[in-house]
Amino acid sequence: MFSAKPHILIPGDPAFDDLERWEWADDALQNFLALRNRDAVAFNWIYANMKQWNREGYHPITRQDQKAMEAPSGFDAAQQVDHPPWMGEIREIQSSLSQRQSSSQRNPRHYRLYYFDIADVSGEPAHRMLVTQFSEKRIYYKRDGSVDNARTDKAQTAQMINAMEAAKNWCADNGRAYRPWTFPPTPDQQNVQLSN
Repeated sequence: MFSAKPHILIPGDPAFDDLERWEWADDALQNFLALRNRDAVAFNWIYANMKQWNREGYHPITRQDQKAMEAPSGFDAAQQVDHPPWMGEIREIQSSLSQRQSSSQRNPRHYRLYYFDIADVSGEPAHRMLVTQFSEKRIYYKRDGSVDNARTDKAQTAQMINAMEAAKNWCADNGRAYRPWTFPPTPDQQNVQLSN
């Protein structure tokens, strides 16, 4: 049912538009489109990458490319979800707000888009991906100004669990299968599946 490679690695059919392989849950799409007014640099950077990866497949060339994507992602989250789906994470690393302090915290903005491989359907582009969550990753700080990694990681894991559950629900509602998460990988093996 699923190719050996994650869908993001596979070039798209040129007969389809740039983003035809991306399916969106409603909330995720609304949140992503809202970024256009809040931070156009981040929006345009993510959007351009999604279009390029849709056409050509993801092929990390530079260190910046490697920082922009992690898959599979959410090892800790996957262990807390029954029958978890394989999940990829697109990270925003170019932003007009990257040096700006948020109003309530000392941290810069960080955005995350969580996506999943879904089964093909006749008449649609092959190797589709489903986005169920686009959100800001909040960085928490301790009183001494250092990053509170435990609190930050816990919050991101909760977002990932929500994204996984949303993907499972979307697939159930739409009669689609998702690529299952397989264990291992262990945290140190997480990027193996994205190597070419």
